[in-house]
Amino acid sequence: MPNGSVPSFGVATVSLKGSSGFEQRPIVDSSGLFSMYLPADTYNGEIFSIDPRYGGMAIAPFSVTSG
Repeated sequence: MPNGSVPSFGVATVSLKGSSGFEQRPIVDSSGLFSMYLPADTYNGEIFSIDPRYGGMAIAPFSVTSG
């Protein structure tokens, strides 16, 4: 959150979509963490908030390799 605190459980999600169409949308937990499995691909992402006071932000494209 803008003040450095973490969101309440379920307030924020992260969306990562690969060039192959594979997409994950895990929920950010109350400690500010999330986890997901990503196969090798190039991904674009965005952070979403259900709280209208806070807008989401884009995540710079990145690549995941196997191994």
